[in-house]
Amino acid sequence: ETISLTVIYNEIIDYTFAVGFDAPSCLPIQDVKLVAGKGTNTLTFTATVTKDFEVTPTINSTLVNNTKPVTGTVEDMSGNR
Repeated sequence: ETISLTVIYNEIIDYTFAVGFDAPSCLPIQDVKLVAGKGTNTLTFTATVTKDFEVTPTINSTLVNNTKPVTGTVEDMSGNR
């Protein structure tokens, strides 16, 4: 099954280079690909789920939001990274 993952930023994204998603070990996903983001305040990835899992408040707020899962270079309209 393919899922979408969205990372929200406070600023509009102007430039990306070699962007990836370093998934926390609690997310059983693979083949993560960036599919959209430039010109918006979100980066959207698709990924393949490797086994059944449930997104709980702990996974969403603690394990994902408190990490920096996006790798590579992301810059806003002012060139800030």
